[in-house]
Amino acid sequence: MREYFRVGVSGLAKVGKGKNCEELARLLSLKFASAGGCFRAVARQRGFGDDYMKLEELAITDPSVDREVDAFVVKFARENPRCLIEGRRVVHVMRQAFYLDASILMTCRLPVRTARAANVEGTSRAEASRRIKKREAAANERYKILYGVSLWSMMEPTNFDFKINTSNQTPEQSLVKMLEFLRPRS
Repeated sequence: MREYFRVGVSGLAKVGKGKNCEELARLLSLKFASAGGCFRAVARQRGFGDDYMKLEELAITDPSVDREVDAFVVKFARENPRCLIEGRRVVHVMRQAFYLDASILMTCRLPVRTARAANVEGTSRAEASRRIKKREAAANERYKILYGVSLWSMMEPTNFDFKINTSNQTPEQSLVKMLEFLRPRS
């Protein structure tokens, strides 16, 4: 077992990061953190309750929102030499801070992500699709300003050690493939 093993898992909304990463960390004896969970906690602290979309809107004009989440990611990685952190931009942030030993990109086709979001949020697929597209467009613009790269550039497969498409897989199947990649390296 390596003394230091920091894993970053990135992907867009509803690719399965949350469903898989906590269990993946447990199976590899890694501390776990979610940048999305941190973002939602920031939303509650700033008085938005569970409406993280309002915080997404604020983040367009207030870079302190993203910087707060980034600071959490870097601090968590620094304080936990064996950890797994998941979130849209965590691989980019961890790499910039030199706290990255392995990176995974989770992808999924938009219609599948839309169906997952509609199911979780109890909305129509059309509404779920609209929300996903709006959120990703806003993040793309924010990231260009804050990091000098777009969301789409951050999700470029060549930036990752391992890529998995969850469109036609159960969470269990995705988990097994990620374990097969990470176990020999951990």
